[in-house]
Amino acid sequence: MITNREKGKCLENMVSALLEHLDKYVRPSKASGACNEIGDISNNLKLKIECKYRNTINSKIDKKVWNKLYSSLPSFEHTPILMLQDKEEDIFAVLGINDFIRILGGFLENEKRK
Repeated sequence: MITNREKGKCLENMVSALLEHLDKYVRPSKASGACNEIGDISNNLKLKIECKYRNTINSKIDKKVWNKLYSSLPSFEHTPILMLQDKEEDIFAVLGINDFIRILGGFLENEKRK
């Protein structure tokens, strides 16, 4: 039987694979965010991505995990994103409203230029 930790590692690999077309240097961090790397996914996108597998149908945000993620940012240049996967294998990306608005605004600005 696969453990929750192993499922978390699978999530990190999956998220990294999905982001590869945006950043050729993206990869799961060594030791899940340890070793002076930022978050569970090392990237050049200025994202601090933390991946959590939840063995439940309903994914919920653990406020302590969010606060730790947010408070450990090296600067305001990095955007914290919490990736949650539930036992039905749905994956959700959670970010703060200000970061969402900033990202959406950048996307819409780029769309106008096309």
